[in-house]
Amino acid sequence: MAILMFVMRRSSLSPAEYFLLNLMVTSLLFIIVSTPMVAISSLHHRWMFGESGECRPSIPSATPDKVRNLLSCVGK
Repeated sequence: MAILMFVMRRSSLSPAEYFLLNLMVTSLLFIIVSTPMVAISSLHHRWMFGESGECRPSIPSATPDKVRNLLSCVGK
């Protein structure tokens, strides 16, 4: 509903309103993409889309170990 309101008055949006529109669209797309993944995994009683324990958060620094950890979060 709010997305439709922003789209209808697109010509007079301020930068803050464009930012809010972007957040709303991104949130909507996240829900559309993640809902089927969560539903499938719930039916199988385990996560079906790769290992979730590979990506470990760490304090940002430039040491090789931290860079390798960051790259493991991005993919293989």
